Amino acid sequence: MWTMRKGLSWAILLVLLDMSLARDAKFFSLFNVIKFKNEGCVGTGGDHGTCTTEDKCTASGGNAIGNCAAGFGICCRSTISNCGSTVENNCTYIQNPGYPSFQSSIQTCTYNFGRISDDLCQIRLDFISTQMGVDDTGLCTDSITVTSPTGVNPPVVCGDLSGQHSKAPEFCTQYFTGISGSFQSYAYASEVLLHDQRYRTCFRREQGYCNTDFSTTTMDSFKLLNGGIADQAKTSECTVAFVSLGLTAPPSAMICGERFDTEDGSILNGLVRARVEPFFLDTFSAEATADEMGYDLTFRQSPCS
Repeated sequence: MWTMRKGLSWAILLVLLDMSLARDAKFFSLFNVIKFKNEGCVGTGGDHGTCTTEDKCTASGGNAIGNCAAGFGICCRSTISNCGSTVENNCTYIQNPGYPSFQSSIQTCTYNFGRISDDLCQIRLDFISTQMGVDDTGLCTDSITVTSPTGVNPPVVCGDLSGQHSKAPEFCTQYFTGISGSFQSYAYASEVLLHDQRYRTCFRREQGYCNTDFSTTTMDSFKLLNGGIADQAKTSECTVAFVSLGLTAPPSAMICGERFDTEDGSILNGLVRARVEPFFLDTFSAEATADEMGYDLTFRQSPCS
C-alpha cells in the first residue's frame, strides 16, 4: 500500500427548499456542488482505500468498504492479483493468486506502478501479511525486488515481512513518525538477518523534540555477532553486519555483536542518543550466517531543553 495526494472529485447534492422562504427572491439555488479530496481513508473493516465517488470506484474495479468525506464519498479499496497487472490507483492491495493460500508453484510475478500524478516522488509498500522463503542463514529462496527508474532501489527482501514497509526510490527505505515506537531489521520475525542489506531507516523529528534515543526492545533483541565475542558490544572492525547511527561525537557509531551500545566490549545494552538531524539508523549486511538474527529496537524522542 502506498499513499499520495491526488486531485479533486465532486458530487451533486439535491437540496429541497421551502418555496415560501424564497418567494420574494429573484434567484435561489437548487444544487450545491460538493468537492472533496481523493485522500486516503479507512473502511469499516479497517482496510485502507481512497476517498472517491461511487461511479469512479466501480469504473476502476474497486470495492466500496465504507463512506468518507462526511458521507459524500465512498472509501474505495483496489486489489490486484494477476501477474503482469499495473497499479493505477492509490492505496492498492497486491495479493498473490489464490491469497490467502500460499503460492506453491514456481512463478515470477511482475507488477508495474503507473504514474498517477506528475508530482509523484516515492512509492511505499506496506507488507500487511507477507511471507517469502528464506533459509536459516538469511539467503532468500523467494524474494521481493523493487526497481525504480532512478536506479536507487530498496534492498531485496524475503522471510516474514508482515508489519514492515519499504519505500522507493528516495534515501530512506523505512520512515517512522511519532515520538516513540519500535522497528526491526527485515525478516526479524524469521529470526534471520538477510544477505546483502544496505538501507537507511529515518525518523521524523517531531515539533519540540531535539534528540532521539535508541535502545533494544528486549534484552536479547540485538544479534549481529559478526565474528565478535558473544554477549558483548563491538564498535570497530564490523565487516559482516552492523548498524550505524548519526551522532555528535563520534560523528557516527558502528555497532555489532550481541549488545547494543557505543562502548566497545560492553556486556550491557545501552541507550544510544542521536543529536543531529536527520535522525537515522543505517543497516549493513554482507553474507550473513546463522549466527546473525538481526535486531528489534525502540526509538524515543526527548524534548528540547
